Amino acid sequence: MEPLADHECAYVIGAHNFSKVSGLGARMAFEGPISITDTKRSKPWFDLYGRRATALGFIDPLECSDIAEFGMETMAREVVKAHSAFSVNAVTLGEHYPYIATGNWGGGAAGGDPTLRFVMQWVAAAYSGRKLEYYIDDSNEQYIELFEEIVATAVEKEITAAIIVKYVSNYTEHRREYTLGESLLVRMGVEDG
Repeated sequence: MEPLADHECAYVIGAHNFSKVSGLGARMAFEGPISITDTKRSKPWFDLYGRRATALGFIDPLECSDIAEFGMETMAREVVKAHSAFSVNAVTLGEHYPYIATGNWGGGAAGGDPTLRFVMQWVAAAYSGRKLEYYIDDSNEQYIELFEEIVATAVEKEITAAIIVKYVSNYTEHRREYTLGESLLVRMGVEDG
């Protein structure tokens, strides 16, 4: 397969999980087989083409672990990349998927800031008109309450995705004082969009 362009994603339709794994990226390891009875849905759901109704979108994050990942060019690339996966239409997929199930894309093996990665996917999901189901592994459990607070505050104050992007783009000004999550909460508390 050719490398993906900055605005492209790859999809696998009709996938089924056969393996339990642990770890991320190069540290991913096989933990054993998984049977159909281990899944929540014992009867498969099929799309209009008769395929198993699962759609796995693959997007490649940039490897960033420094201040460069907070630059507008990098953030724009990552939001566009996530949006390319999240906005694929129902005809292409063979089914309408109202939810996006994702996790710490780009914040694990790629070394990115977990809060920034969450916010970029949340913004891309909002622009795609889909709801985000965000899953966090045990190593990032401390972010669950923070992400819930960021979302609740934005919803309560009716802060749009565009304003969230503005707040994040100005984060480098506050980086020495706050984490990104703290900075967002402070900005949302002071400015209501």
